Amino acid sequence: MNTSLKTLPVILAVMITSCTHVSKPGAWHFSGFSEVRAFRLNWDDKHSLDPILNQDGSLNVTRMPDTGMILTDEQVEKLEAAVTGTHPEHPVADCLYPHHAFVFYDGFGKIVGHINLCFLCSNYSGEPSGFSINWNLDELAEIFTEIGMPLHNPNWD
Repeated sequence: MNTSLKTLPVILAVMITSCTHVSKPGAWHFSGFSEVRAFRLNWDDKHSLDPILNQDGSLNVTRMPDTGMILTDEQVEKLEAAVTGTHPEHPVADCLYPHHAFVFYDGFGKIVGHINLCFLCSNYSGEPSGFSINWNLDELAEIFTEIGMPLHNPNWD
């Protein structure tokens, strides 16, 4: 077998994995937190790439509201169902301009996980690993709607 045929599987694997979401399936299973808060962020910059957590672990200064909206137990269950398990594939743009986020806190107020969402491009990321590859974006949008957070800034249109 010549060299180019030997490298073809490697090239295909790299191409396939480069098109997937940042989230990775694993074994987190929604444990180790006592509270989840929802935020919107980067509201004045449609194309900001800044996630909810800065490099130093602090929260993005553009977040609104400043302390977030605490999710009810029912909303946390809906969140878990939306980002774990099996969901149909959906088109995803090759960008992530996070304008919504969930942050998971332990009983001492320490951040133990987070989710970044962009409803404009249908992309998302989360840490720690343990999320599904495909998420139910309709359910996630419903959570934000329930707590009175808009999904889009009308100035972006």
